[in-house]
Formats: sequence, C-alpha cells, structure tokens
Amino acid sequence: ENSIWVPDISAGVGGTATATVKLTSDTDVHAVGLDLLFDQTLLQVKPLSGNSVTVGSDASGLDIPAMDDDLITMANSSGRLPIYMLHLNIDPEVTLNKIDAGADLEVLQVKFEVNAEAAPGEVTIGLTNVDLVNIADDDTTTVAVAVTSTDGTLTISEFATGDASGDGKVDIFDVLAVLKALSGTASVGPSDVNGDGKTNIFDVLAVLGLLKN
Repeated sequence: ENSIWVPDISAGVGGTATATVKLTSDTDVHAVGLDLLFDQTLLQVKPLSGNSVTVGSDASGLDIPAMDDDLITMANSSGRLPIYMLHLNIDPEVTLNKIDAGADLEVLQVKFEVNAEAAPGEVTIGLTNVDLVNIADDDTTTVAVAVTSTDGTLTISEFATGDASGDGKVDIFDVLAVLKALSGTASVGPSDVNGDGKTNIFDVLAVLGLLKN
C-alpha cells in the first residue's frame, strides 16, 4: 500500500522543529500536492530566507513553484500550508524529473518555530488534500497514484532548546547529554537540538553554537 506520512518529532519551547514528509510508493511520482496542517497558535513556519521549506533528499529534481513570503504569512495565519511539487520543464527533449519508486523516501522538509509560551505537550502536524501524479512514458498521460496519509506528532518539551541535560540552562553538560544520547542513553531534555527529527553529531554542533552566542 502506498503511504505518505509525517514522522513524530520533538522540540523545546522557543526552539525549531523540522517536520519531514515521507513517502512509500510502488510507482514513480512526477508531481505532489498536499496541505500541511498545524496549530498556528503554537507553531509558525520560519521565514523562507532560512530555507524553511525545501524539497527532501529523494525529491531533489522537483521544484516548489508557488512558494513565496505571502504564502508563508497566510499559512501562519490559517495553520494550513499548501505545497505543490513538480519539475518545471517544458522542453520535450528533457526527461521529467521524478521521485523514484521506493520506501521511506524523504519528500519535503518544513521548519517551524515553537512558541516560547507554548505549554509542554503534543501537537499534531497533519496532511490533507494529498495528490500524487505519475506521468506515463509518453509524457502526456497522467495517472493519479492512490495513497493513504498519516499525521505526525510534535512533542513539545518544557526544556529550552539546547537544554538536553534538563537542568534549566545550556552549558557543556548539554554537549555531554547529547553525546550520551548518541550512544543510547536517553536525555532528560530533547537531544534533537536542531529540530531535524533525529539525534546525531549535528545536534552536538548545535549546542556548541548556542554556547558561543
């Protein structure tokens, strides 16, 4: 069964959360349309100048042509971010780029800022109006790809961004807490410091960057 979903993530109050849209499809996908839903009282899409809305690593040949600052403003007011992805190509001699069939494909990333006054808890990042399109080899016949969608959950921690040790401040002990998380020891505060949905060496660098500021 073809499926598209938002993996669960976590972030601290006032921090950054990166929502990723993933896809498993048994056929190539040439175009994607979807609406990303979020609670605009708790989350705001970050400015486009910070690469807040980008195609995923498995959709690198596609474009997001309708994205501009006005759309981000409207999304942050309504809690609905419409996304359209396709290869902007009108040359019949150039093969259309696509998302190759496969499992656990990274399609899209959207960076949110978590409200500094948000209460700890869970908030849904949802998907609706999902359309996937396959274009046949003749480059003229379009076929809708049947797909099921699943929402994701953002867990907002009471700890500030970078406070992986959970002691109320950001210091060298948070670097150690993230390093321990990399080896399998759970951290008190969120170890995903940069909000990309995973804990790795980039989170160690993110804590070090906070210590410099």
